[in-house]
Amino acid sequence: METVFPEETGYAGFFLVGFRKDPAQPARTQRVGTAILKRTYTIGADLGSGPRGLIPAPEALPVYTQDTPDNWLVNSDFELSETFEADGANTKPGGWTAENAVTAIRVAGGIDGMALRISGANVAGRVTQDVDVRSAVENRRFRFSFSARADVLPTKVTGAYLEADGHILCVIEANLNTTMTRYSATGIWPAGLEGTVIKVVLPIAFDPDHPTNTRVVYYDRVQLEERANLSEWNDSAWLKIEHDLAPYKQEGDIIVLDYPATQGKVYVNGSTWLDGNALSGQQKALFGWEPRVGTARETEAGTFSDNPDHYPPEWPVMNSLKDPLPFNFDNRFYNGYRRNARVAHPEPYLLPLDVIEIERNAIIGYAFRLDSETATAQVRYYRGYGPDDERYWRSQSIPMHADTLGVEPEKNRCYVVWRGVWDFDAHPEDAYRQLVVSATEP
Repeated sequence: METVFPEETGYAGFFLVGFRKDPAQPARTQRVGTAILKRTYTIGADLGSGPRGLIPAPEALPVYTQDTPDNWLVNSDFELSETFEADGANTKPGGWTAENAVTAIRVAGGIDGMALRISGANVAGRVTQDVDVRSAVENRRFRFSFSARADVLPTKVTGAYLEADGHILCVIEANLNTTMTRYSATGIWPAGLEGTVIKVVLPIAFDPDHPTNTRVVYYDRVQLEERANLSEWNDSAWLKIEHDLAPYKQEGDIIVLDYPATQGKVYVNGSTWLDGNALSGQQKALFGWEPRVGTARETEAGTFSDNPDHYPPEWPVMNSLKDPLPFNFDNRFYNGYRRNARVAHPEPYLLPLDVIEIERNAIIGYAFRLDSETATAQVRYYRGYGPDDERYWRSQSIPMHADTLGVEPEKNRCYVVWRGVWDFDAHPEDAYRQLVVSATEP
């Protein structure tokens, strides 16, 4: 099927086929076609009176097709073995590489489990991990942090750092304690670095009074994150960015990235949508994405039985055991708002010209007005008889809703996602010919 999306400044588009529970028959899984339109904006200057305006951004953010972890590192707490099993059968740390004749093993004694123990006779010994950050590192700010301890004092580490395209950033030198202590550094990669891979280096320790004498060092909770402030440690379940490919959202998401605070609220036209008085994780984002595992959101995904006949799922569903979605799947799972911050509000989705106010630490410090455009979609299909010519194709209008607003106050940037969803099986799959998505302003 041909897809047509707006080409004006700031737009990006995508089409997918996915699954939801039919809102009219919640026990029934429905295959849906989904049209996604995304527009990126620069948030205008603060004029001192009234909300800021939006300006279509010359460089549009893409429709995100994969998640971006908050902590880029794999196995950052060394709980997983080289076979990526959380057990003691393999002492080698999964995702990490020992270099220059060091011995690097997982041992008990981490902050809440395992730690990485590095020993050996070579002062150049180290453990590394290469991280693909997907786009050029130039002009991007990262923060590198870890917890470490020693058996005896004095013990020192130098040469803990990040490296990309031969350039070194975030060098950490630390005189260690015998208890786990956290160390960190931040920096911005210079312009012109086209590499997309960052090497994270954890060095062996040494005796500062006798620098050629190595010492044992223990590492835990290593973190590589793309932000200026030092945030709490987390594993890869926490996301900096969640992909945009939800097949359906039954209500609106507002995500406020970075802009950390101890308390925050988001208002839409004066109505509270999010209230984070008791919210954890504000060091990372005022209202970031709810993780899909280990949270209330995970329970909305439903439960498959342990019966292996569930897999692979099939369509059309011929056997309830092979339904692509569990019987108790809740469509709210597709929404990414923080569950413990959501406040009931009168409108399910965002509307043109809505006024967004962001409060942190009891002060409304950021406010802007959405633009006036609306999105519409039309799918065109062959009727099954007569000439297969566009003059004779039939069409179906697809309602589009602004169901996601992502805000980055520290970058004066935001984006809106409109999503249109229809019953994909209302017409034969091979009958679809064209999807046209349009954006209009009053």
